[in-house]
Parts: sequence; C-alpha cells; structure tokens
Amino acid sequence: MNEEFELSEREIDIIRLVATGASNKEIAQKLVISPNTVKVHLRNIFGKLNVVSRTEATMVAIRMGWVDSPKNENSPVESIASKIDLNEFPVTQIGMSRNRRRWIGALVIFFLLLIIGNIYFFIFFNKNQTNNPTDSLPLQNSQRWQKLTPMSVGLKTMAAVRYEQLFYIIGGETNDGISDSVLIYDINQNSWKEGAKKPNAASNIQAAIIGEKIFVPGGINETGIVLKSLEVYDPREDQWEFKADLPNEISRYALVSFEGKIYLFGGWDGQTYRQEVYVYDPSIDSWDLFSKMPQGRADFAATVVGGRIHVFGGRNEEGILDSHDVFVPQRQMDGENPWSSSSPLPQKRFGFSVNVLADMVYIAGGENENQRNLPVIQFLPPKDEWLEIDQPIIPIGNFPAMIPYETRLYIMGGEVNSEVTSTNQVFQAIYTILVPVVR
Repeated sequence: MNEEFELSEREIDIIRLVATGASNKEIAQKLVISPNTVKVHLRNIFGKLNVVSRTEATMVAIRMGWVDSPKNENSPVESIASKIDLNEFPVTQIGMSRNRRRWIGALVIFFLLLIIGNIYFFIFFNKNQTNNPTDSLPLQNSQRWQKLTPMSVGLKTMAAVRYEQLFYIIGGETNDGISDSVLIYDINQNSWKEGAKKPNAASNIQAAIIGEKIFVPGGINETGIVLKSLEVYDPREDQWEFKADLPNEISRYALVSFEGKIYLFGGWDGQTYRQEVYVYDPSIDSWDLFSKMPQGRADFAATVVGGRIHVFGGRNEEGILDSHDVFVPQRQMDGENPWSSSSPLPQKRFGFSVNVLADMVYIAGGENENQRNLPVIQFLPPKDEWLEIDQPIIPIGNFPAMIPYETRLYIMGGEVNSEVTSTNQVFQAIYTILVPVVR
C-alpha cells in the first residue's frame, strides 16, 4: 500500500512509531539511529505525504493501513460509536459488581441511542429540504463565530498557509497598494508578528507547503506587471530563496500541493485567461505542462479531498462561473480523461477562499453579478451536495484567506464595500463530545 506515496520500509517503521506518540529521541533509540536521521526521515515523510504535522501524518498512515485504527468505516453509526472505547473504563472484571457493569452498559447504550437519533434526525431533515440548493440551502444555526486579534493591516488576494501552529499570510493588496509583508499569526497566543519580507511585493497569489517550505509562484506586482518567479520561504529560518521560474507569467490562479508536487491551475497572464495545468516537482526544481482545464479561468480556487483535486468557480471572458470540476492526476498519467463534473456551486462565485476540514469542503467569501458577501457554504463529497452554514457576524467579502486548524476555520481579511479589511475571525466547525469515565 505504501507504493502510492513511495515510502521506504524505514519510513514506514518511523511513521508507525510516530503514531504511538514516540519522540524523535525515542524513535532513534528503538531503530538504533541518530535523532538527526529521524528528523531527515520525518521531513521526507512530510513531503511525500503532503502533510506538515505528526498528527496529519498519523491520519494518513491510518488511512493507508500502515497503522491499525479503532475506527470502523462500515457505517456512520459504527464509525461514531467506535470512538467510545470501553478500554478507557478502568474497571477490572474480577471484583466488579454486577450492578456497576449494568450501569456502564446502560450508559454506553444511552450514548449510542443519542447518536443514532441525531443521525436519523439529520437524514430526515435533509430529505425534507427543497430540491433546489440555489434558492434555499439547509441552514445549520448556531453561534459558532468568534472575533480574534485582527491583522495589523487590511489585506486581500494574499497567500495563506499553516505551518505547525502558526499561520503565514503573505503579500496581497492593502488599501494603499501591493504588499511584500509576511504576517505570522500564533494560534495559541492569538497574536501577530512579522517575518522576513517577500522579495517581490505581489498580490493575487496563493501558496502551497511541501517539505517544510512555503512555495509562492507568480502574482501581480505594484506596477501591474504579472510575474513568473517562484519564491520559496523557509519558516524555520525566516528566509526567502528563488526557485525555477514558471513557464510564463501568471496570477489569479488556483494552487494545491498533492503527493509531494505542486499543481497550478489556470489563471491570468495579463492578457488572457489560461487553462493550463502546470506541475512543479521540488525534487528536481522543474515545471512541466501536465494537463489543461475544460476552460480558462481566474479568481477561482482548488483543494484536495478524498485523493482528488476539486476546482471551483471563478470567472473568464464568458462571465462568472458556478462550475465544480474534479481532477484526478493519475488518470492523466494513464492516458485517460482526468476531468469529471460534480455538483455545481449554489451560486456563481469568484474571489473566494476554499479549504478542507474533516473531509468536508468549505468556501468563504466571493461575489457575483447579483450579490456581494455571499454566504459561507459547505460541500459534502459523499452526498455530492452543498449546505449553507451559520453565517459570520462580520461580513467576509472578496478575496479573503481561510485556514483550517483542528476543529476550526480561521478567516482573515477580504474586501467589503470597497474597503480592504483586517478582520480575523474563527468558526467552530466541529464539536467534540466527551464521554464520562466511570471509575
């Protein structure tokens, strides 16, 4: 199974130990290698798995079957119920009263019935909604939004990524012009600081992270010129370097990292909407033309979910799009058509941000010819349908940044009523239910 990610047997051994919570030193002792060697292996593993943390690497290992998982994916009820681990109840079989056993059994059954009831209510609720998602979407009403410390300056069309427990907001456009700043947000401290400035100020950019490096291609500079440079930021050293130029000038593109490579879709070269799909291989520092999209577009977004790249919306010479295309790179390599269509956006939309949390796609920001401040929406891949979620107190506007972390979505900046904002707000997308332990 490790051929998909091309991990060596040594790397498989390391990822299994990582899944147990072992430190680098403990891994080194068990495998009789140095801690520095462990660090090198982990850096390679992160790059190959397209992850930036031990937790994400462990989740991939579980999904690939390298590490045993207590999760049963046969049914939604069993999947949720499996999280209630009876081994967490520190009760010995010998000497435990029959009444206590019955009490524990009743408690478990109660929580299972509660979960089952919620699942059936959710299914029944969805079935009774209108069949036209454009006119009316099911609402998930709750007070889940919270204001956080704003950025030091209003920004839009900036690049944004997470590395460890820090967010990196790079470049973009302010009310005064094009930015070369690197703003760093500390999740735990709810505070901002600045990093080394980007070599070329640029807006209309995106970023991808591979192997602990942040890659930022192209963009538009302060004089309106479209760039073709690839600038790479090292968050550990707070330093920038240049890598291989793009084949042509490009901005307003969509960018994802997938299986250790960077995929750049479409964009604007200063004159035309592009439909090429370029792939950058960091191991050889080279760009290659890989495929073409069904149509050229700009001001759109893409994300990876379920081993596929989903491409949403945007605009071109024909107008604003509601398309939702799915790209499978392996099919392109096999000589097949790599593109297919999925459920379109509920509204035509451009200038938005997209990301994935718990295998669900979220889209925030954007506008169309009829509406500004479009609602935040959620896409459920297994059901191929869209939902409208609880909306923020502060409007998001166009070209914001959105970054997921744990159970939350952080949304920063954007343009509202022709004013670039510095807002920073968080949405609690997932709640965790704690089951009491009987001692």
